[in-house]
Amino acid sequence: MRRAFIIIMVLTAALCIYADTTAASTAEDRNGYIRYDPAGRRDPFLSILVLTKQRIEKKKRHSKNPLENVDITEVKLLGVVKKGNKYFASVLLPDGKAFTITKGTPIGLYNGKVIDIRLDRLVVREYVMDYRGRIKPKDIILKLRKEEE
Repeated sequence: MRRAFIIIMVLTAALCIYADTTAASTAEDRNGYIRYDPAGRRDPFLSILVLTKQRIEKKKRHSKNPLENVDITEVKLLGVVKKGNKYFASVLLPDGKAFTITKGTPIGLYNGKVIDIRLDRLVVREYVMDYRGRIKPKDIILKLRKEEE
């Protein structure tokens, strides 16, 4: 009998505490307040372009190779040399510095790598983010001489 009384008292106290917390939360809902917890979500008012530029600037600070600090469209192909089965390409950066690169060299802002070098062109594969936020490969071809239009 004594145990039953103690159990009933404990359950009654627990129900009173639970009722107070639910009453407080329903009072907030009645006043028109809505809680929003933005933890783990991006700011919906920031432009995706701004976020991408911030990531690029952050990467520029951490990369050791100057080839990774320029956009691939700003790089000019100067020439290609073949030695045995291996090709070497000479590229010119916008600041006037020239570099010799081979297949597999990292280049460009978007984690690009040289995937193919031919006598007349250089192919770079970059991984860019599409409008849905998925990362997709994009092949960019730098030709030795621009085609006349």
